[in-house]
This record gives sequence, structure tokens and C-alpha cells, in this order.
Amino acid sequence: MIKTVLCIALTGLLIGCATTLSPRDEISRAELAVRKADESLASKYAPLDLVKAREKLDKAQAAARDNDTWPEAYRLALQARVDAQLAEEKARSAQAEERADEMRRSIESLKAETERSERR
Repeated sequence: MIKTVLCIALTGLLIGCATTLSPRDEISRAELAVRKADESLASKYAPLDLVKAREKLDKAQAAARDNDTWPEAYRLALQARVDAQLAEEKARSAQAEERADEMRRSIESLKAETERSERR
């Protein structure tokens, strides 16, 4: 969560520098972030965030084809990367929550089994 907040905070700072930066590197980072989010099952646990990331990445790639819209391409690629990272973190969080629920159920089952054994 802190990582995401920091990325968003840096967005404003980086947009000011975007006019001199090529968006290609940021697009590559966004593509990697989207792939990582896919691998983390974000499509199952955070599908809307992943869709937003892909849409912004597509727009960034289109804008990068025109030198006049490089600042826009950079901004969109940065937003796509942040959205993909958010989707990945939501997926990890949901998976951890599922594992915790499974452990709670196991513990309850073991407690019940222990109580039955003690009554015999």
C-alpha cells in the first residue's frame, strides 16, 4: 500500500519531467507490471484494476507513436504501471486472506476433533 501511495505521489513530480523523457522505458516498465499482475492472478482478484492498466497501456503505446504526444504517453504508461501494481497487490492480499481463512477453518476443525476425542 505504501509503495502504491509513493508511486502516485511521484507521478506529479515525474509528469513535469516527462517532456524530456522518452515514454518507451516507462511503457516497458508498465508492460512488465501488467505481466506480473497477470501472473499474480489479478484477473481473478482485481479485474477492474487490471483492465484499467491494460487500457492505459494501450493508450500510452498509441500516443508514443507520435513524438508530439510523448508527455501524454509517458503519463499514461506511468499510470498503467501504478494500476497494474495495485492490481497485483490486491491479488496478493486476497490470496493471503484466502490462506488465512483456510488456516482458521483447519484450526476450528482440529479444535472440534480434539474436543470430541477428550469426551470419549
